[in-house]
Amino acid sequence: MSAEKKTDFHVVNHSIPRRDGRVKVTGKAQYVADLKLIGMAYAKVLRSPYAHAKIISIDKSRAEGHPGVYCVVTGYDLDGLNPYFGHAVKDHPLLAIEKVRYAGEPVAAVVAIDERTAFEALEFIDVKYEELKGVFTPEEAMAADASTLEAFLDRMTALLGALAEEIQRRWFEPAELPQQLVRLA
Repeated sequence: MSAEKKTDFHVVNHSIPRRDGRVKVTGKAQYVADLKLIGMAYAKVLRSPYAHAKIISIDKSRAEGHPGVYCVVTGYDLDGLNPYFGHAVKDHPLLAIEKVRYAGEPVAAVVAIDERTAFEALEFIDVKYEELKGVFTPEEAMAADASTLEAFLDRMTALLGALAEEIQRRWFEPAELPQQLVRLA
């Protein structure tokens, strides 16, 4: 191609300035964290220090009594709701329930009058853990004493069964249902 043809492009082959570029590089861009509203509450999350542990108990009473704290929530407070989320499969609890599965997993959340008060209240939440053995390699996972995710497997089995029933109800006559799905249920 000649040099003249390369300059004929109007869409490709040249940079286009980003609309938000100038405010971002000058530090003038507004983000959600920058917003301050009258009467706004602040939330902070207490996270697990363990990669794999059973939650023995959570005492949030001191944090709830701390001045300026509106509420303290744990996974046990989500009873009656569906506390799970996920992209393809809703298998991840909003706050840990019964056990933690990775270091940094949210265990409790504090809502308070300001950010400092919320941070302070985290220090008053007493969580007792029983650390469990982690599984980090395929060989460890195949060992007889390896920990399993029974609750996860139970949820996935129930989900697959419900999915197979829904597919059968909506799209197939019983005789036409693929046998692979019947076996999963």
